[in-house]
Amino acid sequence: MSDPRFETALVRHVAPEGLLVSLREIQGRGMIDLRGFASDRKFMAAAKTAFGVDLPKAPRSNAAWGDIRILWLSIDQWLVIAPHAKVRDLIAAFEKAANGIHGFAADVSDMRSVIRIEGEERAWC
Repeated sequence: MSDPRFETALVRHVAPEGLLVSLREIQGRGMIDLRGFASDRKFMAAAKTAFGVDLPKAPRSNAAWGDIRILWLSIDQWLVIAPHAKVRDLIAAFEKAANGIHGFAADVSDMRSVIRIEGEERAWC
């Protein structure tokens, strides 16, 4: 039995020639859906132990440490963005730190793609 291979939906996409803008996928990004209560000090401490930074607590805020970025999604949900190769280890670190605490971390790397849009600067009328 072989291991599953991570591949995004856009990996085989090639933009047509002659476009004024180009799209390209930024590959290698992993994403973790993190759930828990911001009011639970033990949960917040476990998250900081696992990810190295305090979780953001305000709408439209984020926090970063090294190559890890954490986005606030709702009062009990965060999106952790990190190199795909680190996702399993980060989830394991959270599960170890959160042993017995109400919380949840899941690999959702295949749910989204990060797209970069590039083009020439032109004035549009």
